[in-house]
Amino acid sequence: MISITRDFLSILIDASPYLLLGFALSGMLHVISEQRPALLDPVRGRGPRSVFMATVLGLPLPLCSCSVLPAALTLRRKGAGPGAVSSFLITVPETDFVSVALTFGMMGPLMAVIRPVASLITGIATGLAVDTAARDLPDPEPLPSIDACCKDGCHDDHPPADAPWWARAWHFGFREFFDDILPSLLAGLLIGALITALMPLIDPTLMSDRPWLVYVVMTLIGVPMYVCASASTPIAAGLIAGGVSPGAALIFLLVGPATNAASMLVLRREFGYRLFGVYLGGIVLVSFTLGLLLDWLLASTGWAVHILVSVSGEETPNLGQWIAAGVFVLLSIVSLNRSRPWLRWFGSRDDH
Repeated sequence: MISITRDFLSILIDASPYLLLGFALSGMLHVISEQRPALLDPVRGRGPRSVFMATVLGLPLPLCSCSVLPAALTLRRKGAGPGAVSSFLITVPETDFVSVALTFGMMGPLMAVIRPVASLITGIATGLAVDTAARDLPDPEPLPSIDACCKDGCHDDHPPADAPWWARAWHFGFREFFDDILPSLLAGLLIGALITALMPLIDPTLMSDRPWLVYVVMTLIGVPMYVCASASTPIAAGLIAGGVSPGAALIFLLVGPATNAASMLVLRREFGYRLFGVYLGGIVLVSFTLGLLLDWLLASTGWAVHILVSVSGEETPNLGQWIAAGVFVLLSIVSLNRSRPWLRWFGSRDDH
């Protein structure tokens, strides 16, 4: 129990700066889409063009696997198709400069090139698969804001249309949207902490002669676990140093940042079981294929992935992370007191 609590706090401290950034960008994206709705036209609807343009839109965004969730769901509320949202969710956390540079520094140029390319392939292929699965569903329409759907006046202080842009961005990002996904987000982070606490019990060298089993284990670890692209890099390097094949480590690098328990709980609600199953299955299938291809390529060419730095030890959170975690906890307390999700869970919402 102590280990789970420690890991939960560690994940929360690590994720808080990126989560705050994600909600802030979500609010700004909401305001921009209101003032310049044509800017999001390329990602609206479905089809290869929207999937590809969603990937291009997300390339410069410095978002991790949790902070990308608010931005992606904001795109969904503005009319983006499920395939475009899926591609955005998968590729954005993997293609930021920090994770690519860290991969180069720890595992060399080969993995630094293969990792973002594999992420783009996974995102686009999965996005197209999700759109194909959704072809008999109605065309996506811009969803109403959470405020418009609230029947209990929980956001009756919505800023007027002529309010400053930052006030409207704050209200959407840190009130409407924050209240909507916070319970699922916290539950997912707790599940991720549980998985993290169990990781030391797995010895990667025991499965070094069973590559398919290692692929499965890397998937089972990576899917529910919260790990951003940068944080997953030293873990993958440690796995390779411990005897796991680079292909299996690539699966973890792809699946880990693209999925986590927090995002899965939210996406299942937003997409429904059918599209969510295609989304998760697409990530796993493409990641398996790319991991197998990488191991085959290394075996055929004689190339190797060399771990260039030590991967032992843990980083101490800096002052900025502590401050961000404190702000996030404070916002969470206020949000939970405002929305009171437990009343919905137990069916005892007040009638007024």
